Amino acid sequence: MKLHRWIALNSSGRRIGQEHPRAKFTDREVELTLWLREQGLSLSQIARKMEVSKSTVSRWVNGTSRGQPAARWLRSEYGTQNCTGKA
Repeated sequence: MKLHRWIALNSSGRRIGQEHPRAKFTDREVELTLWLREQGLSLSQIARKMEVSKSTVSRWVNGTSRGQPAARWLRSEYGTQNCTGKA
């Protein structure tokens, strides 16, 4: 069975978010950080909970990092598996 995933691309056609080659954090971690901020937690509290620096949280919240919207999506196939789970 072929597996698929969707990769977000910016307007220049470059990968963004967790699919970027140098991404250290998942999109889910960034979304959780933004949700915690909406709940009223301080940057310091979020940084401790997420085990990242306060400056990283600040960049995510202010949109200076991970702030690009996806201009388009690319469907990518990877791997094959049969019923036994072997590739």
